Amino acid sequence: GPHDGTSNIERAIGNLIRVRRGTSAPLEVVVPAGNSRLKRCHAVVKFEGRRGEKGSTKTLSWRVLPDDRTTSHLEIWLPPTPQGQPESRLRLNVEPPDGERMKEPMEEHIRPFRVWGEKPEEGMCYVRYCYVPAPTNRGMFLVTVQPTVQLEQEDATGIFDPGHLDVAASAGEWKIVLENCSLERGDEVHAWIQRDDTRYGQLPFGRQSYFDDPEYVRFDDYGRVPEDDSETSLVKRAGTLHGIATERDMIVVGGFRRKGLFPAEYSGEGTAISRKGPDVAAVSDESIIRRGVLATGTRSGSIVALTGTSVAAPQIAKLVAC
Repeated sequence: GPHDGTSNIERAIGNLIRVRRGTSAPLEVVVPAGNSRLKRCHAVVKFEGRRGEKGSTKTLSWRVLPDDRTTSHLEIWLPPTPQGQPESRLRLNVEPPDGERMKEPMEEHIRPFRVWGEKPEEGMCYVRYCYVPAPTNRGMFLVTVQPTVQLEQEDATGIFDPGHLDVAASAGEWKIVLENCSLERGDEVHAWIQRDDTRYGQLPFGRQSYFDDPEYVRFDDYGRVPEDDSETSLVKRAGTLHGIATERDMIVVGGFRRKGLFPAEYSGEGTAISRKGPDVAAVSDESIIRRGVLATGTRSGSIVALTGTSVAAPQIAKLVAC
């Protein structure tokens, strides 16, 4: 989604909240802020200079991991624009780890679909452009990379046929080359990699891809996680709120460590184009060493330590309900 509060599900939830506000049965919706702050899944591209330096390029390095059994998705959202704008503001090309770029780059409003490969059924990568009308008024490039391991296909009876295997994409550095056509100085292009990791307690399936930028500082000289983003890095910690946690009337909950009262380093941040951050925070870790908080297990008398903003959100929901 666009991460600006205008997605369909966010607007639907926001309307429900506002309709019941002031009635005898008010509604509040509590959502976690998300745990993607340090996963390097958000990047911001800006072209400086007069009219954004027409013809200049910026390259996003997208690391797709080996043995990833699911598709990987990258959404690149352009600044708001009227749908009738005739000219293309951005041109996009894809360069896989072991091949050449697409022969014909994608452009805004032009060539809505491209496949990297000799045939559509053999494509390792799919690129699509779509425009989301009001109130979003933004265009989006969707880049999809196939799994990096060959998967057996089911036949008509639903039985896996080992003789038919899906095409596997190349693992490694996929370069997303963005060329400015008519973006103005200060216009921001936001890119988000969608969540792809395996859920806790499940068999290995997806593996989370990420942006790789040498200017992004993961740890300082003392091994600590920096709190602020680098001005020179395209990859940002800001703008990592959950995809449906940017609606203004929701209650968005972050996490913090009980010892020292420090925010959890994974708890999602806001951005100037949407929410500036969570509304409130609750304990999601006991300390930097004792991760998580104790919760009821699935078996009688059992307990388990769970971590993340999804642990913090129910604590606030209980307070709201009471």
